[in-house]
Amino acid sequence: MSSKKTEEWSNEIYTKSIFTDSDKFDNFFTTLNDELIKKIRLDPAYILYSKIITVYDNYILPIFRDFNYKMDRLLKIYIEGKHVMFTTDKHWSDANGTLRIAYGKLEDSYTKEKNYSTIEGILEKNKTNNPDFELLPRIKELYEKKEYGGYDQDGELWVCYTAFNHTTGGNSGSPVLNKNGHFIGVNFDRPLESIVNDYMFDTSCCRNIICDSRYILWVIDVYAEAKNLIDEMHIITEKDKH
Repeated sequence: MSSKKTEEWSNEIYTKSIFTDSDKFDNFFTTLNDELIKKIRLDPAYILYSKIITVYDNYILPIFRDFNYKMDRLLKIYIEGKHVMFTTDKHWSDANGTLRIAYGKLEDSYTKEKNYSTIEGILEKNKTNNPDFELLPRIKELYEKKEYGGYDQDGELWVCYTAFNHTTGGNSGSPVLNKNGHFIGVNFDRPLESIVNDYMFDTSCCRNIICDSRYILWVIDVYAEAKNLIDEMHIITEKDKH
């Protein structure tokens, strides 16, 4: 394959490989046997992958690991030097040993769509037959009966909502607190438009996505029927705030 021109082998991959056709791919693995395993080694996409991964494992990865090892050692010396030579300057914190806090407020997206999603959205995605959105029957039953256990807002069970807190890789799972320090959700994602906030934070478009604490409680209490866990928590309701 290495002697072929790019256009030639790319055409071969897209016309002959099972990896470019979902029906061929599914059928292949449904009827998988020893003969088919031998056959896949002749698949043009598999051959290309094998060549790339071999070069990567043997030549690129060892150099990359060696580079990172040397960089880590030098970075420790560099940071120590900064602290010694520039004692009055502000230095970045140790991300693995310090508490990091981002602050902002709930906000809809710049597309002006509402800033929260509900359980209805989960059911809509399930109807697409995408395996990523498979649901057990109990979720549908509880939704149809509107058994929200008091965790709904005006008849809607929120699932997620957005705010303009800064979020990046490593923030997933962080607790989200309101101004009184009450736990109101779990930060776990950001929309595609917000990837830019790693380089330039813009409150007009950067959003983080939070799983609503009420939905979490609903899953524990109503869906999973784990009332014993709820009994261990101190849950603050709207009534408690007044």
